[in-house]
Amino acid sequence: MTATKITVPVDEGTQFAIGQTIMIGSEQLLITDISTNDLTVTRGLNGTAGVAHADNSDVFILRWPASIERAVLIQTSRIWTRAADFEPFFVDADVDTDVRILVEPYKRLPI
Repeated sequence: MTATKITVPVDEGTQFAIGQTIMIGSEQLLITDISTNDLTVTRGLNGTAGVAHADNSDVFILRWPASIERAVLIQTSRIWTRAADFEPFFVDADVDTDVRILVEPYKRLPI
């Protein structure tokens, strides 16, 4: 698989879902479509580099820690309810206090 190819052939496409983040080697990819056993992906997700991968490379489905998933749901629902009449959709730059507490253990420290 070349570094720019956006179709990933897999043995069993039913094991994957659109919207999942997968990892091949050190590269993260976002599944945007599935056609039988071919995954269409966005390459180089979350700052990883799109690189070539050997045939039959292991494909891992990434799961985010429960506290991160919870933080995303909290922040999204609070932004949604603050939007005036839900149109136009306004994104508040402030991170909710509950969200800040949930994600604090996962923040990257300055190098």
